Amino acid sequence: PQAQEDISNTIHYYNSQRKGLGFEFFQELKDLTIQIRKYPELFSVKYAKTRVGLLKRFPYLIFIF
Repeated sequence: PQAQEDISNTIHYYNSQRKGLGFEFFQELKDLTIQIRKYPELFSVKYAKTRVGLLKRFPYLIFIF
């Protein structure tokens, strides 16, 4: 629930900066999440078995447990 709220707030923030930028953020987030789940070995393992991906255009990390 907290992650969903953080994502929603981030989308709203980016949309307030430029129309459609929030959608671009969310699309990149979705794409990276799919890529991590499909090819987990391409991503670093941090904090025990947690994999980490970095968004390219936005200053955020994704942690996949």
